[in-house]
Amino acid sequence: MTGEDIAFELQRRHLLGELIADGVLEFQLMEAEGLSIAARFAIARECPALGALAALFPSDDTLRRFLLAQGRESDWKALPRPKFEPRRGVELDYSDLEPLIVRPDGEVMPVRERLGTRVDSVRVGPEATHADLARFASALARGRGEQVEITVVIGSRQVRELAIRSGTMARLGEAGVRIETGGERVRQARSGAALALSCYDMAATAAGRHRTGLDACAAAARSGAIADPRGLEVPRDPGEEDEVWFAQSIMRPAGGPAAANPAMNGKLEAGITGPMRGTVLLKLGDRVTADRILPWGARVRPARLDVVALAEFAFAGLDAGLSERAAAHGGGWIVAGLNFGAGPWREQIGWVLAHLGLRAILARSYAPELRRRLVQHGVLALQFITAGDYQAIESGDELEMPDLPEGLEPGKPLVVRNLTSGTPYTLRHDLDTQEIEQVRVGGLLAAVAKEGA
Repeated sequence: MTGEDIAFELQRRHLLGELIADGVLEFQLMEAEGLSIAARFAIARECPALGALAALFPSDDTLRRFLLAQGRESDWKALPRPKFEPRRGVELDYSDLEPLIVRPDGEVMPVRERLGTRVDSVRVGPEATHADLARFASALARGRGEQVEITVVIGSRQVRELAIRSGTMARLGEAGVRIETGGERVRQARSGAALALSCYDMAATAAGRHRTGLDACAAAARSGAIADPRGLEVPRDPGEEDEVWFAQSIMRPAGGPAAANPAMNGKLEAGITGPMRGTVLLKLGDRVTADRILPWGARVRPARLDVVALAEFAFAGLDAGLSERAAAHGGGWIVAGLNFGAGPWREQIGWVLAHLGLRAILARSYAPELRRRLVQHGVLALQFITAGDYQAIESGDELEMPDLPEGLEPGKPLVVRNLTSGTPYTLRHDLDTQEIEQVRVGGLLAAVAKEGA
């Protein structure tokens, strides 16, 4: 079973409705060997669909070997089980699991309920490792469905290099597989009786595609129809090279442990300790979507794990000089109109906004997901009470909030002074007590670190 299969099973059991908002999934393993690092990565990627903020795995021998492959074994240490008790426990026995399919509407069903359904498209997405691609290529070596369009997306330069060096790329080509880069848009599934399947592809459901595990995709690609993948006789051996690839997938701190989290890189780590003052770096109009905050494409995707590189693309289609200006001012403010940050969310947006040193955002209204993530990264999200105040502020204005941190209380408006024009504005927020504490200390991770100190 892959990590995706396990996540789909948790989703099938309606774990989403049982978790509190922003809960953490903690995994206790009877056999550490049964959950590889690749599987742990896959489960962590699925956390938003499960209603969880993060996945927590034990610091075991599997992790130790992973760090050894990176030359970082000295960073490993065994950690005792946390003292807190879980709100709900779920037991999973691998022998009881079966292959699953997630429909575009989110419903999860067993593969056996759709056996024989024709498949016209199979797509292995950009989150697949080289080991996944090698396994997929080996499955296709025994034949493929003639009427199935098969696509493999190469998600990084490292995966591409490994695939070329190992011969995996050549084997995929011999099987008639279309190779794409990670920046290409997912093509919409065709309407009709046939299904479009995807694995390792977070954008699949938005394109009307069904999601399933790698082996189920391979079985469908071979037969042209939904088939039980448990009959596939393909070895699963990730090998040392893939351990190294995973090492290259992790952001490394450039300035010590605190720098590993962009929200704790010196710009926001102190939180709100006194009155806040800064320059309006950018004024935006209404309905600036998440895709315009951080444009996503062939140029941006290769930098998806490098927050410094990603920051160069922030608001690129609206103001190409924002990153440079933020660095020159040591951070600042952004002013926006209605429904700021609407559309599909990318986790990297929160990293980038925090890395730019944004102290606060003043908007007429926010998309709920963006507003929540701003709080998690220690950015104060305020709303204009009147449209006239929004219209009066200009890019380059110097703003100040003199009543911080004491004035930041639930339900209490804040006064913002425009030092450039001499005009005061009153803005509101909807932060509760817990969220106010997060913003005051510099974000969710800083709050967790403070609790554990």
